[in-house]
Amino acid sequence: MGSVLAVFSAVSQGFMDFETGRLSKSYPVILATFAEAATSVVVFCILRLFIKSHAAFDISSIEDGIAMGLFLALGNFLTFKALSTGPMGLVSAAGGLELVPPIIFDSSIGKAPSMFQLAGMLLIFVGLFVASRSPRGGNRFSPATLAIAIAGAAVFGCADIVFSIGDHGDVVDLLIVAQLTKVFVFFFAIVALRIKVSMISRRSWKLFSIIGVFNGVLWMTFSRAIDMGSIDVATAILSTSPVITALLAYQVLKENLRRIQLIGMLVSIAGTLMLI
Repeated sequence: MGSVLAVFSAVSQGFMDFETGRLSKSYPVILATFAEAATSVVVFCILRLFIKSHAAFDISSIEDGIAMGLFLALGNFLTFKALSTGPMGLVSAAGGLELVPPIIFDSSIGKAPSMFQLAGMLLIFVGLFVASRSPRGGNRFSPATLAIAIAGAAVFGCADIVFSIGDHGDVVDLLIVAQLTKVFVFFFAIVALRIKVSMISRRSWKLFSIIGVFNGVLWMTFSRAIDMGSIDVATAILSTSPVITALLAYQVLKENLRRIQLIGMLVSIAGTLMLI
C-alpha cells in the first residue's frame, strides 16, 4: 500500500511541475508562484480542518515554517523560471539535485556520503550536461536554464535541511506556515513590481486551485507512504516524477525531447536513485 501511495505522490509531483511550468509561460513567474502558494494555503487549511479540527495550532512550527517558506519561495521562483523556459522533463530531472545539500550537510556533521551516493551526484551532473549538449535550435536545454534549475534544486535542498534539523511538531501546521510565508513574500514582490493579480484569468485560477490540491495530495500521500513502508522505496518512486512531466509536456504541448535529451534525463533519474 505504501508503494501505491508513493506512485500517487510521483504522479502529483509530475502534474504539478507540468502545470506550473505551463502557467509560468503565460504569466510572470512571480505571479504564478504567488497563485500557487495562495491556493496551496487554502488546501492545507482545509486538510487541517478534516485531520486535526480540534487540535491547537502547534506554536513550535512557526519559526521553522518561516525559514522553510523563505527557502521554498526562492526555490519555487527559480524552478518555475526554469520550467517556463526549458524542456519540462529535463528541468524536473534536475530536481534530483535537491538531495545533494542534505548529503553535504550530513557529511559536515560526521556522516560521510557513501561512494554510491558520490557516484549518484556525478551521474546527475553528467546526465544534465549530456542533455544540454543537444544541437542548437528547437527545444534546447540552454546553459542558463540548466543553471537556474540546479540553483532551484539546491535551494529546495536547503529547505529540506531546515525541516530535518528543526524542532517542529505537526507537519501540516509547519506546511501552512511555510505556504503563508511564500504568499507574503510574493505578495510584497507583486506590489513592489506593480504586477496586477487581475491578469490571471478565471480558468487559470481553477488550474492553480487544482495544483494546490495536487500539492496537498503529494505531501499527504508521501508522508503516509513513508509511515507505511520504507522511505528509500517511497523516495525512489517519487524521483520518477520527471517521466510524468515529460509525458504530459509531450502529449499536451507537443514538447519533443531529442534522443540525447531523453538519455540525459534518464541518466539523471538513475543518479537520483543512487542518492537514496
